[in-house]
Amino acid sequence: MATAFFGYGNAVDAPGATIAYSSQLSNLPASNVIDPDLQRVWVTANADDAWVAAVFPSAHSIRCLGLGGWLATSGATIRRRLYSDTGMSTTVYDSGWVSADVQEGYWTSVEVLGSAVANVRAARVDISDAARATTVVNGQFAGDHIVGRLWVSSGEQPAYNMGYPYNEEMCELTEKQRGRRSGAVSVDPGPQYRKISFGYEALTEAEGRGSFKEFLRKAGIGKQVLFVPEPGGTYQPSEAMFCKRAETSPVVYADLPMWQNAMTLEEDPALGS
Repeated sequence: MATAFFGYGNAVDAPGATIAYSSQLSNLPASNVIDPDLQRVWVTANADDAWVAAVFPSAHSIRCLGLGGWLATSGATIRRRLYSDTGMSTTVYDSGWVSADVQEGYWTSVEVLGSAVANVRAARVDISDAARATTVVNGQFAGDHIVGRLWVSSGEQPAYNMGYPYNEEMCELTEKQRGRRSGAVSVDPGPQYRKISFGYEALTEAEGRGSFKEFLRKAGIGKQVLFVPEPGGTYQPSEAMFCKRAETSPVVYADLPMWQNAMTLEEDPALGS
């Protein structure tokens, strides 16, 4: 079982990064994929195969590629590529066409690589979803592709997994009110989002004083994180989550040579959640 992975520092967000794309609607442009708000979406101008690419002003080390808020059907496929040049002619990673593994209600398609690919200057993601042309997904119209976020990053993966308990809660902003006379309940529907809390009990010295502490510093509570509890696992499609830390928390020097940290993550919900 692979230990949990935290993608952070999305290269797409780097100042000077540029976006290229196959097509877009003028009022829902491809540039929306650089916005952490998954409900600001890129919508293609047709239902044909589509692609979006990011070119970076400097080289990055990449371990994780993904799409968030992609309202796809179960038959969707995806191809992810990394390049060492801005002209996207020298490929340093190519997943080939694979199942996107998008699960209804979660809307992510994520790949965590076994090791980092160095000196990446561009990334491209191609998507295909023939059934989308005639299928309403998550209440959104049939036809064009709808994507909320492009993710290309390095990340942190502690050597030992988090301890238990591992708490996952589905939070709702739905409001209910019961009539004083009739007793009938009226419901004002609201969005759902996930909240996950857990703790690390055995961070190594290199993590507690180095890489994990640096992840907490750079992510803070305002920067988006791509959390993958079990990379490549059976439940990854329903567990990977675009999110932010709910609050700051200390790294505790608990015992020689172990460091600890507890955190809560709150989901950034997709369109129609």
